[in-house]
Order: sequence, then structure tokens, then C-alpha cells
Amino acid sequence: MLQGYKLFTVTHRTTDINQIADFFIDAPDDQVLERKLKKIKDYFGIEELMYLITCNRILFFMYKPEAIDINAFFFAVNEKLRHMTGSLNQSIEYYEDELAIHHLYEVASSVDSLVVGEREILRQLREAYNKCKTKFEITGDKLRIAMQMTVKSAKMVHGNTRIGEKPVSIVSLAVKKLLQSTPKHDSRVIIIGAGQTNVLMSNFLKKYEFIKNVSVFNRTLDNAQELANRLNGRAYTLEDLNTYGEGFDIMIICTSSTEKFINPEIYSQLLQSDSDQKIIVDLSVPSNIDKKVLANNDINYIEIESLKKLAADNLAFRKNEIAKVKEILAERVTEFKEVYRQRELVREISHVPKEIKAVKEKAINIVFKKQLEKVDAPTRELIEEMMTYMEKKCIALPIKKAKETNLGSVI
Repeated sequence: MLQGYKLFTVTHRTTDINQIADFFIDAPDDQVLERKLKKIKDYFGIEELMYLITCNRILFFMYKPEAIDINAFFFAVNEKLRHMTGSLNQSIEYYEDELAIHHLYEVASSVDSLVVGEREILRQLREAYNKCKTKFEITGDKLRIAMQMTVKSAKMVHGNTRIGEKPVSIVSLAVKKLLQSTPKHDSRVIIIGAGQTNVLMSNFLKKYEFIKNVSVFNRTLDNAQELANRLNGRAYTLEDLNTYGEGFDIMIICTSSTEKFINPEIYSQLLQSDSDQKIIVDLSVPSNIDKKVLANNDINYIEIESLKKLAADNLAFRKNEIAKVKEILAERVTEFKEVYRQRELVREISHVPKEIKAVKEKAINIVFKKQLEKVDAPTRELIEEMMTYMEKKCIALPIKKAKETNLGSVI
């Protein structure tokens, strides 16, 4: 009954993440992307098409009752793929009909994600659909119904299971442990390193308002300044650690260096004879904190190894919820089949109103024309009102019967 839905996808499970970009449509902007998508849609005779890309996934969701040559499709997506014809089929997952809908539900519910339970994929899916619908105008009623029910199912999953509970990212776990120490909002914060991890940490510092006294140290001063600007802080080079005299309460460190440059001498300089306990969030691999510093000072040490173990435990907890999610999705796919059936029934009887109206017009203007000419005006008016009433009822009854499911707008 759901024949015609198709889904092609390449993910972290089938292909090295660094190679997924080979399956992207090469388009520098939306204007070029729109043109290429429409070209693909027309060439393969696809009725409706949606395109999603993330850092670890590419997905094409479409409606086309006839078969599609998968290799030819992806050659049209990106010519570069012609050189890997031997492994192309191993990289691409293909679903059709009911299985295509089920997999779309799994994607939106994040059971197919690199990080199980993350909600970002649902936002990305909705944005991709809305762009293809409103900006590119390459979707229609079939994908609209599928996406409405997909969003509804994902919300039900997150509302009725614990798949999204317990953070699994190292940064979010580090922040959680940091907050458990209840630091003051005016704490003196020093950030060492201005890479992506500390940029993510800075987002949490802003969120929890730890931005009253921030200093950023980095090998390159420009990068330190860029991060410091996000936090209304001050920028320094790593060499400035040797002479920094403002003290600190919280140290966040993440660099690519293999040396332990927070040694006892530098740490003593940073302390400025302060004996209060300090918080150190060390996300460097390997650690940049000398073991003597940890052994000889009062430090609440938050380090990456313990966070990794906690992340693994939390991810295992989320995966335990997958069985419940699959039960919900199976029920939702069954519901979708009924909704789809009812929608198709509505489409099939969409011509009925015009035909009923035509019957009424013929009755008044042809079949009973002479008889109506003989009656007075009030009587004729009453007859026409009665026929209009019957027309509306004859139209409303079958449509009401078909629309037993309300597909309220959720996109």
C-alpha cells in the first residue's frame, strides 16, 4: 500500500566519515543546489524529493513508484563516485515502501544516529524538508504526510522513553561535573587553548553566566582573542602563563600539545599563594597537567578518561531504550499506513464535489428547466436552496468519512 516511497542513505555505519562528503551534491550555494536537485528529479522521473546532509549522514527521501538504478542515481549526484563503483553498493543503504517510512522514523528518533538519543537530527530533518518544500518546491503531498507523521513519531519517542536522557558528549559531561561543584558566577576562569572543544565549553560558560572574569591563553594570540571576545574576556599567549598574576578559580584546558606545560612552577605562579581549592577541567589528550601539580595541591580534577567512561555508561543506558523505541515506531508505521490509506481515499473522491455540483446545475438548467419556469419565484428559490443544501451534504458525507484521522500541521 505504501509502494512508491524510497530512501537512499550513506552513514557512519557503512562508510568512513571522512568519505561521506563524496556522496554530497557539489553545490556552493542553495541556488546551485536547487538547480541540481531539480535536474536529478526530472531526469529520474521522481515525483517528490527531499535531500538531507549532516556531518555523518546523507539521505535522499523520495516518492517514485517505478524502480531507480541506484548507481546511476549517485553518479548523477556526484561524478566523483564513478571511480568507486565496486564499493558503491556497500556504502549505500536502500529502503523502499514501508521500510523507507520505518527508517525515516528511526532517523528522526535518533536510534540510527552516531550518538543515540541526540535531538539535533530531528531539527536537521525538519529544516531539510522545509527547504525542499518551500524554497526548492520539489516535495508534495506524499512527502508532506510522511514528514508530518515522522515528526509526530519522533516527539512521541522522546516523550515516552528515556533515550535522550543522560548526556553523552564529553563537553556536556564536563560542564555537568563542573556545575556540581557549585562555583560562583564571578569565579576567575582561565581557558588554555582556543580549539573547537574550548569553543564548545565557552558556549556553556555563557549559558551559565561564568563570563565576569575570563582569560584565554593560546599559542596564537589572534585565536585567543577571538574566543575571548565571545566571553568578554582577555587574550594572552601561552608564554604569558609564566607571568600571569591575576589568580584563578577555574582552569579549563584543552590543547593538542603533548607536553605537560602546567608544571609545578607555572601552577605556583598561577595560584598567587591562594590556598583555596581549584577546579581544573582537563580535556587534553594526553593530559597537559603535570602529576606533581595534582598530587601536591587541593584540586577538584575533572579529566577526560573518567568522562569517557561516564559517556560510555550513559550511551549504554540510552541504547537499552532502543527496544522500547522500536515498539513505538512499529505502532506508528501501522498508524501511518492507515493515515495514508485514508488520504488516498480522499484523493480518489476529490472529483466528487465537482460531479455533484454538475448534477445540480444540469437538473436546474436542463432536466427540470421547463417545470421550474412554471413555478413562482419564491417556490423556485426554495427548490434551489433545497438542492444546494443536498449538494453540500452529499459532498460533506463521503469526505467526512474519509477524513477520520486529523493530520494537524506539525511541520
